[in-house]
Amino acid sequence: MRTVEFYIHVFAHEMHDFQRTVETLKRNLAFVSQDKVHFNITCNVSEYHYDWSKSKIPPSFFVSQFEGLCSMLPNVSTHIEYFEEYGCNTVRRIGARKCSKDFVGYLDLDLHFSNYTLFYMLEAIDKLTIEPFDWNREDKVIVSGQIPRLWDDTWNVISNDTFIQMGVESKIWLTMDPYSLDSLVHSEIETLGLKELPYIKIGGGWMNLIETSLLNMIDIPDSFGAYGRDDTFIGDSCNILNEKQLTTIKQYVIDGLLVAENRKYQDYEPYLNDNMVILKTGDDYKKQKAREAEHIYNLEINKMLKRFEK
Repeated sequence: MRTVEFYIHVFAHEMHDFQRTVETLKRNLAFVSQDKVHFNITCNVSEYHYDWSKSKIPPSFFVSQFEGLCSMLPNVSTHIEYFEEYGCNTVRRIGARKCSKDFVGYLDLDLHFSNYTLFYMLEAIDKLTIEPFDWNREDKVIVSGQIPRLWDDTWNVISNDTFIQMGVESKIWLTMDPYSLDSLVHSEIETLGLKELPYIKIGGGWMNLIETSLLNMIDIPDSFGAYGRDDTFIGDSCNILNEKQLTTIKQYVIDGLLVAENRKYQDYEPYLNDNMVILKTGDDYKKQKAREAEHIYNLEINKMLKRFEK
């Protein structure tokens, strides 16, 4: 029985999406053994990101909401960040370095997934790895759901054929209603199957299940800070390691098991407007962090290679 720990970062203003995510996870957990699934969740009310003195809603409101929602989940560890710069890279780095479960899952709050996702992903990792599970074996596994058609053809390997046929000009990833996922997955439920990919391609918070021992070796560098390039770094590292035959990493998608970011309703943020004063959390902040990571990207790739070549 393989175990998974999901790492989730929650900004205060994302509490509405966190509630939806917890409720979806609760539905998923009804189909699986709860001993297999653990959660490590951080609530970010840091003064680095918010000016609470000018906000109408105090941080205690969000902390209370967070703690109440977390109590709905089994096997959960929580952290509340009040002061430091913190982001999804921070919690993912902790997962890469400290997770004691067999697989790590990274989950963003704008991701929609069906009520069946956990069941089929857990079945997949059990099927793809042999008993007894050996952390030290050379071959590693990543399991992912499928996404709608995205920006360029390199994403087609993890995209669903129905959406690929719509073409990039459709911009379906912007217009798709993410609340239709359950219906779409249910219509494919009899034909779901594993498909091995020709190369590794992941999005950071898209509920990929990655072997913890693989993340231990690749790592998410401190130099990337709170945001930026973590998913690209993991994917590139895996592909380079495969090319150099330093290890064997295989990624599988569950054909028909869709996950999708909420782009259609992304502007709905009930806690924003005049309620909160945000200092550094938005797209401009994240793009700045990504640019900073770009400057040292190749250096970190080389450091990663040296760890494997020893």
